Amino acid sequence: MLLTTLLALGGAGAMLAAALSQRRDQLRQVDDLVGLMPLPAYTADEELSPLTDRAIDLAGQAVDRMGRGRSLRQTLERAQIPLRPGEFVIVVVGGALAVAALTLLVTGSRVVAVGAAVGSLGLVSPYLRR
Repeated sequence: MLLTTLLALGGAGAMLAAALSQRRDQLRQVDDLVGLMPLPAYTADEELSPLTDRAIDLAGQAVDRMGRGRSLRQTLERAQIPLRPGEFVIVVVGGALAVAALTLLVTGSRVVAVGAAVGSLGLVSPYLRR
């Protein structure tokens, strides 16, 4: 029963990701057709709270220490995601924690919650390489 539920949630998540990706592509085509410019990317001049700024810097340093900063930056640019590597890491980890919390709430199983969080992290790479 639990496996069936997880498979159904995974399938629903995959369908949602595909629908969102298709919708974004359609909007991009319409924007190209009517000549609209994409939203400007984040600039470092924008004001952030000191805690947020420090968290982004720490995440960026961790990515750089692992030697993935440059390749992640290039991958984000290719995917047209206007985030710095540190910001992206924070968003992905936050999403995985949210998935884990929701799964724990629904199933009551910590093992399943950890599996769902790891599974959600596994969806990031295919999304970036689309």
